[in-house]
Amino acid sequence: MTEREIRWHKNRCGKVTSSSLAKLLTKGTKGKLWGDTAISYLYEKVYELEMGKPIRNESNANFRWGHEQEPMAIEWLKANTMYDIKHCSEDFDEIRFTSGGVDDFGDSLDFLADGNILGEIKCVTSQSKFAKYKRCSKADVVNEYAEQFSGHFLGNPNSDRLLYLVYDGQSDEDEMDNVDPLDPRRGILFEYSREEFEGLMNLDLERIKVGMSAVRICLETGEKLETILNS
Repeated sequence: MTEREIRWHKNRCGKVTSSSLAKLLTKGTKGKLWGDTAISYLYEKVYELEMGKPIRNESNANFRWGHEQEPMAIEWLKANTMYDIKHCSEDFDEIRFTSGGVDDFGDSLDFLADGNILGEIKCVTSQSKFAKYKRCSKADVVNEYAEQFSGHFLGNPNSDRLLYLVYDGQSDEDEMDNVDPLDPRRGILFEYSREEFEGLMNLDLERIKVGMSAVRICLETGEKLETILNS
């Protein structure tokens, strides 16, 4: 990791992040407000605050693909839109990470457009899914990452628009793929507004507040999160 990446990981340590809000919002069975997925995620925050280091994450193939393809997706945006595109991992002094004034929370965007339009990129591994998305409305595709999108708005209170790029990257292992990585057919761009996520943002705030309060009680008393949250 570079020094910038190390500082970014340290900034995220012990905080709820937009990319994991879907986990935090998971409810349990039999009427329990907090499910196993949410509680497991909060135990990660317990570990990070207790040990003073980020939890170890094993990257999977999808994550590696997305990481490798993101720079070309940024170039696709520059080539196929009229926006001034800034890559949030490369085009700033530090990797961009903002809280929006929300305690125990932070957000990392993939890009900014025209200085104030938020940007998220997903580099799909399934080409059939990409073909399907080309025939979908923004309402059809939003639910898969709605929690993350709401977190982007939460961490950037002065922004009212979000662009979502679905990108079909070029693989070196696909000898039949001769389509230019910047070809317009490689990307699908959806746009959302802040008002579409207002209700979800309120839920995010409540879950962050209650969940991280439980994390502190767990650290102070040694009581299990399951008992604190679902008693």
